[in-house]
Amino acid sequence: MEPRICYSANATERRERIQIFKYDGRHCLLEIVDNLKLDTRASKVKIVAVKYDDNNRAISTVCHWMDTTEIKTLCKAIIDGRLLRLRGFTAEQLAAGEVKVYEEFKGSKQPDQTWESRVLRIRYDQRAKLPYKIVITNGPGRPGPTGAVMPAGDATGDVMIPISLWDLSTLAGEVLDYIRDWETVNFRARQKANKVVTLPMSEAPAEVQAMRAARPVQKPHNNYQKMTANS
Repeated sequence: MEPRICYSANATERRERIQIFKYDGRHCLLEIVDNLKLDTRASKVKIVAVKYDDNNRAISTVCHWMDTTEIKTLCKAIIDGRLLRLRGFTAEQLAAGEVKVYEEFKGSKQPDQTWESRVLRIRYDQRAKLPYKIVITNGPGRPGPTGAVMPAGDATGDVMIPISLWDLSTLAGEVLDYIRDWETVNFRARQKANKVVTLPMSEAPAEVQAMRAARPVQKPHNNYQKMTANS
């Protein structure tokens, strides 16, 4: 089967991608792209959101990367109808207006040594015709205390995708099935790529042994001391 062809306003851009899912909304588009890897630490999907003007010209494009373990958990919560219940909203809170049901902070260091922040949010407003809103925001960032890259300044791009529960569930089902199928087909190769081998400290490089020797000796827990004393 021949690949689908699309065209870019960039005169020199030529690239290929595997599209897992695409959602076309009013003046907006959401695309889920395969970036799966055998190494689970590097395996991700790319989420691209585009905003269009009345002449169907792209005026803002943003993206977010999700680890496969995280997006599988999110998709299962959507399919099982647990997305709202996990946050524990009361009926009064839902009736009062829009609530935030999911939020994820990611980012990366750029070639010029600055940081880019990428934030994914899912909001819900039961009064709206399309009650769910997928919002992706890109902009300058800074590493936070937990390792997440937090926004630090005005956003350079912000796109909101209104979507119905039916279409959100369809998206979640397609993405979850795709990842599970890919992981099943590549099961043996993934096992090899994620194998962990433990060696004695005597075989470690000299710098690792030095770091280990410099650590303070941890005393056993009191319960452990009591057990050994009574044995």
